[in-house]
Amino acid sequence: MITTDKLPSHLLKAVEAGGDGLDVLQGELKNLMYETEQQMDPLDKSPDEMLELRGFMDALTSMYILSYKIQFAIEDWRKANGNN
Repeated sequence: MITTDKLPSHLLKAVEAGGDGLDVLQGELKNLMYETEQQMDPLDKSPDEMLELRGFMDALTSMYILSYKIQFAIEDWRKANGNN
């Protein structure tokens, strides 16, 4: 049973279409990074707001990198164990 109240509709559609969890996560992280980047106009933001946005972007970037490391580790493990 899929709990529709916990995911935004665009993510739920990706899950229902059979999307791999890491692929869905990576796509959403990329979207969030883009949206955050669009908000990072120093002329419209206070120094505190810019610091907060940079911190959020750093966290998103770290999670994006980690998701790829996990994906590559899973692929390597599958190849090593004959589970393509």
